[in-house]
Amino acid sequence: MDNIEPNKWIAHQIETAIQEERTSSHAVAKAAGIAWTTFQRHLIPVGNFDWDELMRIATALNRPPAYFTPPQFQHSKEAA
Repeated sequence: MDNIEPNKWIAHQIETAIQEERTSSHAVAKAAGIAWTTFQRHLIPVGNFDWDELMRIATALNRPPAYFTPPQFQHSKEAA
């Protein structure tokens, strides 16, 4: 899963968190202040979520923002 396109990886993480929280994409979109149709398009993914949207989604899904950061963008401890 680590080597897929970042937008697809993020969409997968959001869908996984939605299932784990036993909520709906409609409820998350509403809590994050994103139009449901836009939210759904980004999950396909057509377009992408911006950082502000991801922060609001993280809050709505009780996840740290890093949960939605693709591995290729994460800072490894070895490189620190």
